[in-house]
Amino acid sequence: MTRPRIAGALLSALALSVIPSTAGAADPEPPSGCESTTGYSKDGSFSGRLTICFTKEKTYSSSEGREGMSPAVSVKSECRHKTLLAWSDQGSCKWTGDLSMKKDGVQRWKERWGKATAATHKGDRTTWGPYRCRGNGIYALTLDNIDMKSSSSGVVGGWEPVYPKPVTLTAKGC
Repeated sequence: MTRPRIAGALLSALALSVIPSTAGAADPEPPSGCESTTGYSKDGSFSGRLTICFTKEKTYSSSEGREGMSPAVSVKSECRHKTLLAWSDQGSCKWTGDLSMKKDGVQRWKERWGKATAATHKGDRTTWGPYRCRGNGIYALTLDNIDMKSSSSGVVGGWEPVYPKPVTLTAKGC
């Protein structure tokens, strides 16, 4: 490449870098982030952790015939039990709770969520669902009225209540 061509390419790149971009300005990113809460059994030998997140999930638009990423919320559960030497993450979890979303302080939806997982955690510990952005603002995701049980084996009658406190995640977006 000759010097005049190199100089022209550099000037073009500089001009493109100082021109403000309008791409994406009309479509702010959805909120993102995670918050967790952990509770313990009365004797301290079992624990349960719930993590709520604003995230994105892969979706398919049949009208457009393509895959894309859509705003979503998720709740992940993890249960443990204390062994002689350490905490084991081989515990089973059962939980339910009220998951709600507010935008700028106004409640947009509230649903009862829950999930049960096996002791070996070979299955998915996360439940998620898409939501529709409702304009740019402050979004708050709250999980409360939590009923959670942990077990070292998942055997009937072997469940111990654990007591995670309500958790709220606040983030800007959409």
